[in-house]
Amino acid sequence: MQFIKRDYSESKGYGQYILGADIGGTNSSFGLFGAKNNKMKLLTHFHFKSEDIKKFKDALKTLLDYIREEYKIKISKACIAAAGALSPKKDYVKITNSSFHISKKEVLKCGIKNVTLINDFEAVAYGIFMLQKNEIKTVKKGVKIAKAPILVIGAGTGMGKALLLYDSKKESYVPIASEAGHCDFPVQTEEEKNIADFIKKYRKTKRIAYEDFLSGRGLENIYYYLRKTKSSKYSKEIDSSSNKPAIISKHRKTDAVCRETFEIFTKAYAIFARNFALDCIPFGGIYIAGGIAFRNQDIFNSEFVKGFENNKTYKKMLKRMPIYLVNNAHIGLLGAGFASVGAE
Repeated sequence: MQFIKRDYSESKGYGQYILGADIGGTNSSFGLFGAKNNKMKLLTHFHFKSEDIKKFKDALKTLLDYIREEYKIKISKACIAAAGALSPKKDYVKITNSSFHISKKEVLKCGIKNVTLINDFEAVAYGIFMLQKNEIKTVKKGVKIAKAPILVIGAGTGMGKALLLYDSKKESYVPIASEAGHCDFPVQTEEEKNIADFIKKYRKTKRIAYEDFLSGRGLENIYYYLRKTKSSKYSKEIDSSSNKPAIISKHRKTDAVCRETFEIFTKAYAIFARNFALDCIPFGGIYIAGGIAFRNQDIFNSEFVKGFENNKTYKKMLKRMPIYLVNNAHIGLLGAGFASVGAE
């Protein structure tokens, strides 16, 4: 089993070493962290294609063997953030949009004594506190209130959402996991209905969720809906690609169909952000993460803001909510490391 190693900094002089993991349906990243005085540093990270992972424990063992041989250090803790709903005891998760699962019992057998499993967007939420100022871009200014709820959302292989609530006893924020991306998409317009009807036939499904619009799969769905009536200059390249969303993204400024795909996608993103902002009133800020946002930052423009504020009753309140874009592709990995520091 192959992995790609990225970046490396000096690994000596830390009190303990922690393994953080961000496991998704398309990509799986592991980070080696050094911890000292309740502070930590990402020393190096490793990348697997999730489709290459048949058994998670085998991928983990391959990596741990490499770390022991290469760095001569022992991992004392691991925090694994996984795309999927955890079991009630938080000891098992089936990875969404993939074929493997993660069992805490199996991970412990790999020689790590302290293991924590969390939802992938719990990790993204924790990662907010690891970002530098230059890794946060303001999409819309607003009135940010200390200790108010914070909403974190992001589209990638799926659509993620987490809420951060301030705990006055702990004097810190606590993330609340969610599978909101699987909620039914609230069709309102004729165009949305037509796209939803197309997706039902194209994907052979009876119900349409947010993820059917807001994900890599969603980009593909919208693109092929438009292709029914419009010509795309890059149709052959997209049709033959194993990563169609990436090619649609690549050509969104030079191909009319790819451009319109992203226009519809952005409208749906604004709907998702607005609906869940109304659900939790996040005056602590709305943070947009995820791979699609990171690679297409300019779609979060005035049209996105206009769509977000489109509510007849609470338009003024929505106008006051600040929105930020996360400019760090490894926020989930950083969040897994952050979560592990406080794990018992």
